[in-house]
Amino acid sequence: MGVTVKFNGPDFRCEDKVSIWVSQTPYALIPDSYFEEDFRCKGGAPVNEWAGNYGFGFYDGERLATNGVMEGSVSLQHCAGECSFSSSFVEELLAQARTQQLEQITWLILLYDFAYDPQQTGVTEDAYTRFVGVFDYNDEADGLY
Repeated sequence: MGVTVKFNGPDFRCEDKVSIWVSQTPYALIPDSYFEEDFRCKGGAPVNEWAGNYGFGFYDGERLATNGVMEGSVSLQHCAGECSFSSSFVEELLAQARTQQLEQITWLILLYDFAYDPQQTGVTEDAYTRFVGVFDYNDEADGLY
């Protein structure tokens, strides 16, 4: 028997999709509070500033992956290539990122089995991150590197 979780905002859960955000802000300038989870909402579902900024109040933390550098910047290809399943989506990600001039980044956020839709929320970026897009992924694929 599953637990029903109630939350505010659209439900973006969607199998075999990965939603990706990037940051070009130096990691040291992103406050810890940006990702600190708050468990005060009903049902025990965590929320944080990042999710709230993008208009969704729930995500499965077990499906969240991040990668980046503490200082300087790194190529999106290298950063994403180290992540799980990246060989199945990295080419499409890089093509989309080029259109947004996001080849060099400091941080990458991947949310698997989640298809964020900025048309529902009206939000494509906040003070620290920018939404790049939603991509198909194969959970049997390896990382690119």
